[in-house]
Amino acid sequence: MVIALISNSQFRLPYILKFIYGKQGDDHTFSAPESCRENDYDAQFYLCRGITMYHLGEYDKAISDFGRALRINWRDENVVQWLDRAERARAEEARSAT
Repeated sequence: MVIALISNSQFRLPYILKFIYGKQGDDHTFSAPESCRENDYDAQFYLCRGITMYHLGEYDKAISDFGRALRINWRDENVVQWLDRAERARAEEARSAT
């Protein structure tokens, strides 16, 4: 996944490094550089980060990122498919927890 981000020329290295090393202390959340606004990012960034969160089992964070990607590019069917997967996985996790 990271290789795909690095090989894609539309991403700048500081954003990629912040994505990879964006941990805040012991919290494993990824955060944007403070100087960046949401409009500075592309929908592809949120899709990739959402897929990463999905594979880490962080379904709420994945759903949030897929939602952001859809707000930027609402026609991306790939994002819609991943959002559906994440919502189903979160529902399955909730069912198995009860």
